[in-house]
Amino acid sequence: MQGIVPDIEINPHAFPSRQTPDQLLEAALGKGIALGSALKYATPFSTPPMEAVQTSFIVSIELIRVHLTGRLGFSRWGNDRVYDGHTGEMVRSLVFMGPTFYQRLTHIAEDKVKFRNTGPVHPLTRQPVANRKRFGGIKFGEIGGRKIRGPYCRFCESVEHVVKANVPYGAKLLCQELY
Repeated sequence: MQGIVPDIEINPHAFPSRQTPDQLLEAALGKGIALGSALKYATPFSTPPMEAVQTSFIVSIELIRVHLTGRLGFSRWGNDRVYDGHTGEMVRSLVFMGPTFYQRLTHIAEDKVKFRNTGPVHPLTRQPVANRKRFGGIKFGEIGGRKIRGPYCRFCESVEHVVKANVPYGAKLLCQELY
């Protein structure tokens, strides 16, 4: 074992749903080049002729086949034995590892949080502007504000102070439709 620590682990079920099968090919070719092929200039900004791409691809696949057929201790498909970082025991399943580019998507809830204490208001209505680019805010009505403030009310911390009300089913459906 070489003591390589992966930077990120990707669930194999993510490849079909994200439609990124080229990432596997990139990892396989990167592994073949890392094992002894000549350095290649392979950025998206270069436009080599198609014959050079085909030749490079065939050479890389041949290097992968030669290097990974057991001569260097790798399996035929490029899978490696890994060890559990906590216990030090060998994991029974084989894991495919290879260098690849990965960019984190920014559609995460932490990145979408929007808040403000003060900021610009609309001159006519005196309401907060409703645009994130203009540092706007979210407007709350009376009931929406109560709904947010309710869990943080100091008086309502214990169950004894909360009054439970039986709401008719029709009113409950109406409230669910409105909010």
